[in-house]
Amino acid sequence: SLIDSYEIAGNKAFDWNTEFKTIMKNGGFDIVIGNPPYVGEKGNKDVFRPLQKAYKERYSKNADLIYFFFMKSIDLLKKNGLTGFITTNYFLTADSAKILRKEFKDKISIYHLLNFNEIKIFESALGQHNIITFFKKNKVTVNTKIINITTNKNIDFENIFTNKTEVEIFNKPSTDIFEGENNYIKTSLKFDKLKFVFNKIKDNSVFMNDICYINTGFNTGADKISKSNYIKNKTNNIGDGIFIINENEYNNINPEDELVKKCYKSSDIESYISNKWQKLYVIYTNKDTNINDFPKIKIHLQKYRKYLELKREYKTGQLPWHSQHWAREKDVFTNKDKIVFPYRSKTNKFSYSDKDFFGSKDILYIRSKNNNFDLKYLLALLNSKLYYVWLFYNGKRKGEILELYVTPIKQIPIKNISNKKQQPFIKLVEEIIELKTKLFDFSELYATTDSENFERQIKLSKSISKFKIRIEKNIKKIDSLIYKLYMLTDKEIEIIENSTK
Repeated sequence: SLIDSYEIAGNKAFDWNTEFKTIMKNGGFDIVIGNPPYVGEKGNKDVFRPLQKAYKERYSKNADLIYFFFMKSIDLLKKNGLTGFITTNYFLTADSAKILRKEFKDKISIYHLLNFNEIKIFESALGQHNIITFFKKNKVTVNTKIINITTNKNIDFENIFTNKTEVEIFNKPSTDIFEGENNYIKTSLKFDKLKFVFNKIKDNSVFMNDICYINTGFNTGADKISKSNYIKNKTNNIGDGIFIINENEYNNINPEDELVKKCYKSSDIESYISNKWQKLYVIYTNKDTNINDFPKIKIHLQKYRKYLELKREYKTGQLPWHSQHWAREKDVFTNKDKIVFPYRSKTNKFSYSDKDFFGSKDILYIRSKNNNFDLKYLLALLNSKLYYVWLFYNGKRKGEILELYVTPIKQIPIKNISNKKQQPFIKLVEEIIELKTKLFDFSELYATTDSENFERQIKLSKSISKFKIRIEKNIKKIDSLIYKLYMLTDKEIEIIENSTK
């Protein structure tokens, strides 16, 4: 029903003007209600390809099916008609929903938003973080009633309007619910309370995008054989590594090391420094790789050639069969100073690396393009409580989880101070990195120490405790320095501290 073009959908197309002739002749429907399917573009290209043609300039990459249900409801409503949908809440801040939010701002008035956040209101549905949206097809300023549930525990919905501790209830002019050039929709009362703090962060600051390169990791197009891409035969099994191989596969292949790099997962990343590695390797090929120079790797990849030839870019002649889908330039990963972080995380975890750090697209990279800003100074800011709150309220989220895509990261404001004033931050960060490295080493020793060697275990345990205490002290010092840097009042500091609990 979303696609009413016979050219695209053939005899499956739905003609609203024919099926609801009288209604459409009179301007459209009085009301549209629904619970649209929760389907994203990833893995569903066949579903979205006709939508891309049907909606043309209203279409955006990585869209969700609910966007088009919203748009279609606007098209079908008569003036002052009402839509009520229950959907996922990702459209509030998602990059892919930018066009949808612009339509909301230009064409409708939102009367009610009930954001369930972490509350699961369906027993079995996937992808929950639900919101109920009511709007009218008119352009007048109304008081938008926002109900924002702030707990992840079951609550009494019959008394939802009287529950002040776990539910925020407030009104805003409908024209004021949109923030910034991307028209983010903010449903939290705390965001309004924090606006003064956010303005202080922006004052005398530069955007991250102006001083740093920000990149995602590589996309091999075929990390391993999975259930979704499995082609049944006698030699290949689900779980076999193609471009990403484990240690056993590495030893069996014995590949030429020039193309094989240690591969890190987003779960390996910790704040300040990351020492974990899950013993994975990536075969790093690109369009310029002469695969004949690497016979062992060629033999390995040849076993999975039918998977690799499924790439659209191979079929169009843009990439050879043995190339990763999106390899990225090696400079992103190699042994230059950089900050790495996972694209999805419960907290702000930004890590320093001056070594090779190859990771796939769920890891992002920050590299300096302005020598006036030391990466360790940026690291102090990014790992702080203040910047967690900034990312939580100004960035993107899936429920309570931060989604650290390129867009919110490049818009982070960084206080513009001299190299001399950056030194106290840099010194504390360097101490934390040193202490965390020692903590990792001592923890490894503790884990491998014979349980009967009590004296050694006690010594190691005491050292580990001391490292943790010193690290925590340095982190608190950094937070304190940042509060002074932005001249926050005691009341504002209290709000930040409470917001991170």
